[in-house]
Amino acid sequence: MGKNHSMSRVERSQREKVTRYSVRKVSFGAASVAVAAFFMFLGNGAVYAAEPNVTATGSALAATPANNQLDENSGASDSTVPKAQAGTTTPTPVDASSTSVESAPASKVQDETPAPTPVAESASVTPAPASATEKAEEKATSDLDKKQLEDYVAEIDAKLASGSYATKTDESVATLKEHLELAKLALTTATSQDELTKAYRRLFMTASSGLRSKPKAQVESPKLDTTEGKATVGKKANNTEKAADTNSIANSGSRDERSGKALDKNNPFRTGTTPSTTDDTSATQVFDNPVEGADVKTLSNKLESLPETIQNNEKIQNMDELGNAKNVAKGQVLEIDEFGGWNAVGADGKPGKFAIARKTDKGVFPIETVNTVWNSGRKIYQTWVLEQSFDRTSDYMLFLSKVRTKADKEEETFDGSKYVHTGEPGNIARGVKGFNGIQKTFKAYSKEHGSKVVVSFKTGYTGDIEGTKAQYKVEVIINRNGKEEKLYDQTFKPQEAQQNDEMTVVKASDGKNSPQFITTPDTPSPTKEDLDAKIANNKPNGTGGTFTSKEIEIPKGVTEYTVRISSADNQHLGMGYQSVHRHYALPLTGSDFSIKQDTKNVAKDLLQRIYNRLVEQKSEDTKWSTPETKGAYETKLTEIDNLLNSGINTTSNYKESAKSLIEKYNSLNNREEIVAAAKAAVAAALAAKEKAIEGNSKLSEAEKTAAKAEAKKAADDATKAIEAANDQDGVDAQETAGTGAVAAVNPVGKDNAKAAVAAALAAKEKAIEGNSKLSEAEKTAAKAEAKKAADDATKAIEAANDQDGVDAQETAGTGAVAAVNPVGKDNAKAAVAAALAAKEKAIEGNSKLSEAEKTAAKAQVVAEAKKAIEAIEKATTEADVEAAKEAGKAEIAKVAPATTDYKAKAKAEVEAELAKKLAELENATDLTEAEKAAAKAQVVNKAKEAIEAIQKAATEADVDQAIRNFVYRISAVIREQEEYDLSKLFVNGSVIVKQGESLTDKDILAKLSLPNGVEIVKVEKPTTSALGRLVAKVTLKLSDGSVEEINVPVEVVAPQNHGNEGNGANNGANNTEAKVNKAKLEGAIHQLDELLLKESAKFDAETAKEANALSADAKKVFANADASQAEVDAMVKRIEDFMAKVASSTDHATPANDQAAQTPAVAPATTQAAANAGQTASAQANARKAAKELPNTGTADSTVAMVAAAASALLGLGLAGRRRKEDEEA
Repeated sequence: MGKNHSMSRVERSQREKVTRYSVRKVSFGAASVAVAAFFMFLGNGAVYAAEPNVTATGSALAATPANNQLDENSGASDSTVPKAQAGTTTPTPVDASSTSVESAPASKVQDETPAPTPVAESASVTPAPASATEKAEEKATSDLDKKQLEDYVAEIDAKLASGSYATKTDESVATLKEHLELAKLALTTATSQDELTKAYRRLFMTASSGLRSKPKAQVESPKLDTTEGKATVGKKANNTEKAADTNSIANSGSRDERSGKALDKNNPFRTGTTPSTTDDTSATQVFDNPVEGADVKTLSNKLESLPETIQNNEKIQNMDELGNAKNVAKGQVLEIDEFGGWNAVGADGKPGKFAIARKTDKGVFPIETVNTVWNSGRKIYQTWVLEQSFDRTSDYMLFLSKVRTKADKEEETFDGSKYVHTGEPGNIARGVKGFNGIQKTFKAYSKEHGSKVVVSFKTGYTGDIEGTKAQYKVEVIINRNGKEEKLYDQTFKPQEAQQNDEMTVVKASDGKNSPQFITTPDTPSPTKEDLDAKIANNKPNGTGGTFTSKEIEIPKGVTEYTVRISSADNQHLGMGYQSVHRHYALPLTGSDFSIKQDTKNVAKDLLQRIYNRLVEQKSEDTKWSTPETKGAYETKLTEIDNLLNSGINTTSNYKESAKSLIEKYNSLNNREEIVAAAKAAVAAALAAKEKAIEGNSKLSEAEKTAAKAEAKKAADDATKAIEAANDQDGVDAQETAGTGAVAAVNPVGKDNAKAAVAAALAAKEKAIEGNSKLSEAEKTAAKAEAKKAADDATKAIEAANDQDGVDAQETAGTGAVAAVNPVGKDNAKAAVAAALAAKEKAIEGNSKLSEAEKTAAKAQVVAEAKKAIEAIEKATTEADVEAAKEAGKAEIAKVAPATTDYKAKAKAEVEAELAKKLAELENATDLTEAEKAAAKAQVVNKAKEAIEAIQKAATEADVDQAIRNFVYRISAVIREQEEYDLSKLFVNGSVIVKQGESLTDKDILAKLSLPNGVEIVKVEKPTTSALGRLVAKVTLKLSDGSVEEINVPVEVVAPQNHGNEGNGANNGANNTEAKVNKAKLEGAIHQLDELLLKESAKFDAETAKEANALSADAKKVFANADASQAEVDAMVKRIEDFMAKVASSTDHATPANDQAAQTPAVAPATTQAAANAGQTASAQANARKAAKELPNTGTADSTVAMVAAAASALLGLGLAGRRRKEDEEA
């Protein structure tokens, strides 16, 4: 019957390529050179041929060092030498006359006609011994880093010596010691860093997860009731019969007929005597659950070190190392019963088997792993290379099923049928019995918690018959209460992708070979070598797939679970039955073959135990917590509780949560911080209190010292109590009590208050004693009153209970003392009486008064004194007394009546002076009629004002003042005049200053000659930054109260850089003064001024005018710095001529003669300046004296004369001198 594919060759060639998974996992299991050497001696000569008709000789064995080699990465060696492979037969030789005809490709079918029988090819060829690996170097290289392994070896040695592993089982400790010795041996024999690393990992895995605790006292566990209370004895399950086309039993659960029966003793899993796994630590990892009552640190450390998953299947992942240990020759297929801890599944009391194939030296897997069929049309065999689809990362591949072919036609199949050369149904490929799959038993990681296991591996196929390929079956089995129970039982086709609740399958795909198959037209019965060579020239490139199971729940209480992988259908394995070579199907590689258990149940339980323990001890744990750390801790506990009740989570989440919880837990013990903070608070309170005490001005030094000592004692007591507190609440209480005790130290300052009262008393007594307004009797009474107030205040201060009370009594006391303000009246009345007596005496001695006038005046004075005395008596304050006294004295002083005759005489004098001035104005030739009329009207008006003032005058002094004012005012309106420039009178020369130097007031005032009574108001100085002539302005207040401003010349000269600088500068600056001698002019001006002062009253108007004009001209020339000597001399001549002209009307000598008599003809400028200042001051003094003495002259004539003289003097000084502008212009 022909073999048809489910799709055409074109479709098959266009299949989507599936990416092969080729990443290989690193295994921690490793064997050492020592173990290899050990087995070399045990296994020498013990290798058996793969086929029964070939025998290995002793010499061949001796020449096969590969038999003795075991790679470290294989984890651990098999404990026995390889067994002879059973169940092989020698195929019948083929007909030598068979031929091969090359024709067009036909559909791939299994021909119904018998294929030719090989002539001379034996059933099997003795496998070539595996190539020997290089022997290890005798000495490890010196540059290997051995420190990590050496340190760990030393650590394990120390723990063994100290008995740290006393609680572990003897078997697991023996394994640890074995691996320890291997590690030590590696330290001396390793030739690469990788060997050291593997030795370290193996030792680490054994020490960390390979040790098992000795069992505690056994507690009878309740049996799981799976009968639901019903009788089961004698009843047969209906799902335990093995199907004819499979080696597996359907997942019948509790209905399985084997339930309750004795287990198959040929199955190691079922007998309860699992194979030794001491060399496979990854498969036997068991969680070392902390004892009940373990502390938080133990639990948290356990959780922190817990991995996310437990990889149970590490050993098989080292395919090449394990394969090398099987001594499989290149290109050979060897039937075995164990590989990497995976055992062949036995059945019917017989052991099972599976195969391992190794790549040829050309890098391809041999003909036995590629589908070969007989093409009856062409009479040739076709090997379909594109149908080999699996992972080729390793040099080795496992095959779980064997297809019966012509090469092993005598072997029994699962269905028990006989081999036929032709006529099989199109998709039949019968499996050889005994190839029941493989299985391995693993330790459940945690019996107490259960776990979830995920099985994943790479899949593929080796052939296709009519679209049918070998199918996989995956089972996970446990033994619970002595009965087998399947937790997982699923089948899948590797060529079909699927994803459901049970599994995820990534499909395997055909290769892209062209041609898709190989033939040997010239060799009708090709040999294995020929076909292997042809395969190498058209290498299969089909990509394998992957299988991943769901998370399979391992219940609590289960200690072991078994994973079994087998063929799901032993009637349809997808390979031809007519091949002259063996066929193996259902490929499986150890690369990325993963059996993982998750640890989240363990992690959750550890976190739950941590949480429970922390909640249980929270009150104790948080007794030294701050509110902040306690609050954060409680919040974290709530988060953990929510997490634990949230359902599904992961180990990493539990670990992270535990880590953050432990961090909060570790931050709870804040005793040092809390105690330090409390002590600091007390210390701060003490410092604040001491500062407050020190700054309390109401306390004396003694009171401050006592208060500070009291506060410090309270703080010291609180500090001791804080240190002795047992918890946070105790610390808080002692802190509060301590700061309160310190704060309660509030001293009441009385010393300063009493001192303040005493000081107030002393000051008051001193004030009373120094009060000149008080009589002695008044002083004595006032002092007694003040002392009583002070004594009362002192007693009240002593009785006060607080500072406010003290302050109030101090204020009251000092106030009471201050309130003692005696009003002195005796002295004031005596002063009024004295003023009365003096006034009466003055009135009596006034010869100008008649007796009647005296009597009236005295009566008036007595009345004023009486009023003053009465006012003093009524006064309540010293100020009132003083005011009454002064007012009385003033009123008494005012009583000075003038006689009627004196006022009359004064009026007559005013009228006479008025007539004289009117006549003078009338006769003035230099005034117009309008000017005369205006001047006359002004003079008449001034006269009326003077008469009215005289009439109102109360005293003779008032009368005299009225006359003086009249005379002065009318002299100013004689004719219109200009103000005289006082600078020409008062300034003597210029101030010389160097450029850039500062001027002082002293420099300016040194050039002034001022008469007495002239006040300097201010001096304004110019800057000296630029060369040239400047002025300083001096503001003067004259004796009559008027304010004038004069200019003082300032000359800024360039600095001199040569010697004798001072003299040169002065000579240069005073160049004009050096050349022009003004001394004589200065003397003449003084003579003229004196004449005007003394004799002006005798001049007529014309002479007076001439004299004034001459004086003004002379002073202009004198003040002019640029005046020539001729101008100076001419001015002196004019003065001499004027003095000579008026000499006949005076008694004075000529100016020249007087000057010659008094001073040299040419006097120094300084001498003349001094004389000028003296004479000017003398003239003004005479004028003042004349004006001052006017009230005492007693006659109106003499008064008028003297006033006129004073007015003339003032005019001569420039204080009232004026003249018409026309005269100056003329």
